[in-house]
Amino acid sequence: MKVLNETLRLFSEIMGEWNLCHTAIFSRKLATLNTSFSAPNSTLWG
Repeated sequence: MKVLNETLRLFSEIMGEWNLCHTAIFSRKLATLNTSFSAPNSTLWG
């Protein structure tokens, strides 16, 4: 049972790291998208 707990703990740590990494990448892409959308919009709606 102890081995299973250790494996689960390790797995959740890896998943946590992975989620953090992808959240950072995703928010960076989203920021880039927002910038590219707001630039034409500001000239449109001036």
